[in-house]
Amino acid sequence: METNNKDMLEKWVKWNPIDIPKGDYIVTDFAQNSEGVKIILDNEKDAIQIFFDGVPSIIRIAVEGIRMRTCREALDRYQDDLFFRNHFLFTIENSQLSKWVEEESCGFTEAENLMHYCIVTAAEVIDIIATFEPEVTVSKI
Repeated sequence: METNNKDMLEKWVKWNPIDIPKGDYIVTDFAQNSEGVKIILDNEKDAIQIFFDGVPSIIRIAVEGIRMRTCREALDRYQDDLFFRNHFLFTIENSQLSKWVEEESCGFTEAENLMHYCIVTAAEVIDIIATFEPEVTVSKI
């Protein structure tokens, strides 16, 4: 179980690896198979594909209301009520979820070797823990 230790605050970093156009995106497709994980989001003008070439260690999908505390803590920490507006892709440093993976694997997987990616939309929050970076592409609709 994740801990809520205020001494170990997570750091949310807006991640924009390829200059993703601003907008209110929603997840329109999610697929996981032996080739990897593909997440597609769109804002009715642009489609963003996030592809993990392989299977990430953990994928956690929750409706936005289930992650209200986490989102509120980020808004308060960065003193910005618009922190999630027009941006949906983040990396999380000092991730509690990565530390949980290390604990659950009995140290076989070390948190420092994991990346925590987070997708936040108005409808859902998707956490992905992986040892590799996804490929992100943009296309017009």
